[in-house]
Formats: sequence, C-alpha cells, structure tokens
Amino acid sequence: MKRYTAIRVLTKALIENDIAVFIGEDICKEAYPYHREGNFYFTDLDYLLSFCIGMAMTTDKRIFVFCEDCYFVRNLSELMHGAVSGCKNLFFMLLNNKVYPQTNSPIIFESINSKHGLLYNMGFIVHDYTKHFNLSNPIKEISLIFKNARGPMVAIIKTDKGIKKLTNIEIDLKINAKHLKSFILNKKIKSNNYVPPISLEGVGGNE
Repeated sequence: MKRYTAIRVLTKALIENDIAVFIGEDICKEAYPYHREGNFYFTDLDYLLSFCIGMAMTTDKRIFVFCEDCYFVRNLSELMHGAVSGCKNLFFMLLNNKVYPQTNSPIIFESINSKHGLLYNMGFIVHDYTKHFNLSNPIKEISLIFKNARGPMVAIIKTDKGIKKLTNIEIDLKINAKHLKSFILNKKIKSNNYVPPISLEGVGGNE
C-alpha cells in the first residue's frame, strides 16, 4: 500500500473537530490534496512531538499526529513523554516505510524484534491498521475504530517503499501555527467528552 493512500484513508476517517498534524515535507504534500479545516502541516522539524503532546494536554479535541518511522526514531525521547502523558486524546499515526525514501537505506526501527512490544512497554495502546486497508471500505472500518479509541495510542501502518511525486506546497509556519491556535481556542468546535489536565480558559481571548 502506498503511503499517500494510507494518508487519504486515515484523513477521511477523522471527524470535523479532530486536529491532524502532518510532519515532514513529503507527508505534507501527500496530505494537502485532502485538506480539511483541522489539518495542519509542518516541515521536518524536531520537537514537534512535544508540541503535539502539549496541545493534547490543553484541549478537549483529539490530536492525530502523522509521521514516518525515521522521525519516530529520531525523536524517541519525545515519544516516551507522549506515552507517560496519559493523554486519552493523543494518537500517533506511524507510517512504517522501512527505509529512508530519499536514499532507500534501511531505518533502524526495522531491526527491532517487536515494535508493538516496544511501544506497549512505553505505555502506549498499540494498533496495527495495515490489515484494514485490504477491506472494501477501510474508511468506514477505521472511522468506527477511531470513534471508540483512547490514547495515548500508536497506530502502525505499513507502507510500500517510495514516495508519490507531487507539486511543492508553500507552508508558512507562523500562519499555520496561528490558524492552529484559533482552531484549538474556538469554543464552537468541540469533540469528545474529554477533560484536559490543563485548561487554556482565558488564553488568547482578546486576539
């Protein structure tokens, strides 16, 4: 299964008030054709996992983070913080490419004997959605799973080698972050009956 197919299906399985954060230039390009108001795009920057954990701790909205296995490995300490955060609204969508797309060299993550066991022992609920993409309607199937899912969770999706050649997109990180803040603070957009451990009540109310 191609990565852009996985991104399309997973994005369409989200509900209107979910926040989806796409990390990495190629992932952003593949997700952009399926843009929705809650989608936000960031190039391959470090510390974004911590940023997403912070969001999950301060909002009632669900946070879905899309990134590659190479980004996971490089930011493993941040991932551990996500596991111990206990945030029930935090979901990592791990696109398991097995190799670095640009060089086709193997990623160390593939050498781990039990990826599920590693993530579970960190404190994550671990799902594997790869098999669901063989169904006739994977969007419906995954939507039902998302409806009752609780985090902190990692969903592994195995994808084929290679990336889809798409036109570059212009991403202004400052504007992107401003829109994200507005989406989080919008009281008209509420999702689940999840109470965040830290409240942002009154923050940014005058902007």
